[in-house]
Amino acid sequence: MRHSHRILRTAALLVAASAAAGLASPASAQGVDQDSLRRAQLAQIDQHRALVAAGAAVFLDRTVTPTERLAAVRGIAAFAESLHVAGAARIALDTAESLPIRVRALELVGHRMGTDTSFARAVLPFVADSTTALELRREAATQTAFATFGSSAFHAMRERFLQALRNAAVDPDLEVRRAALRALAGQGDEAALRLLERGLVTPGDAGLPPSEAVHLLGLNDPTPFFAVLHGVMREPPDSATRLVAIRLLGGYEPSRADLVALLRDTRESPAARHAALGALAAGDPQGLAERVAPVVADEGAPLDLRLRAIKAVEIIRTSRDPRVLGRVPDEFDRTLERLAERSSTLAVRDAARGYLDRTRTAR
Repeated sequence: MRHSHRILRTAALLVAASAAAGLASPASAQGVDQDSLRRAQLAQIDQHRALVAAGAAVFLDRTVTPTERLAAVRGIAAFAESLHVAGAARIALDTAESLPIRVRALELVGHRMGTDTSFARAVLPFVADSTTALELRREAATQTAFATFGSSAFHAMRERFLQALRNAAVDPDLEVRRAALRALAGQGDEAALRLLERGLVTPGDAGLPPSEAVHLLGLNDPTPFFAVLHGVMREPPDSATRLVAIRLLGGYEPSRADLVALLRDTRESPAARHAALGALAAGDPQGLAERVAPVVADEGAPLDLRLRAIKAVEIIRTSRDPRVLGRVPDEFDRTLERLAERSSTLAVRDAARGYLDRTRTAR
């Protein structure tokens, strides 16, 4: 105990000295100069290092009580110094350590899974091993999921990572499943995507809440799942799931009539109408002007929806069509001409004039 207090007291003195050095930095006539700013930044770095070093010294000391060890690293996100990382990695794998200490150690050095294949091999079995304590399994799944994104260890051991996550995707615990399925969907894993799809068709088999499942199906290419997503939009389990499905269906021709009807329906929520607008703009940009013209012309429609629709058509026409200035004016242009002169709302008049200036006037 006294040893731990001495370490923390020494760290506090280092912090105080670093802060004093920063406060003592000279200032130029115009304020703090670049040298003093750098000194202040270095003082902050030194302060952080001192705090982490002091916390690590206590956390890695097995003679200290678990409560004190955990308190010493409260607020520390991760270890970076090699000695601290190596020590915490040993603790994470040590079955003689208490469970809270092992979980916290894995949290502090889980980033090592992305670079150290030996450490990754040791942690991966925790992810789907039902005999592993739930808290440790959750943290292992979380760190494994993080490591799947661009890390060298993942590229070297891709199939091992994916298989561990596939096993975890059917874990009894929701948090373990969530970490695994998010990582697998990000990798475009076919087995995981089909598992998510099956959960939408048969809710009893769902591994995640439906809104999360729909979101994950749209992370890469939702095309293989359009038919299922269309059904979810028409008969949603809840409003949140419906919104996520709407946003993904602009590229599915059978859904467009529903999206147009939804966009124009004054009884629909603003969120649903905005989602339909975004879906149509992304999925069928060339047809957008015709579909939004009635909404733009409706002085009773929500102002933000009208303005967003005008801007969406403007962006599409100025960024995708190099012949935009040579077009024959269409119904959308004529609508904007009327609004530019006679709209009852100043913001709509301004937006209409901006659209006309950018799409009908040579620059």
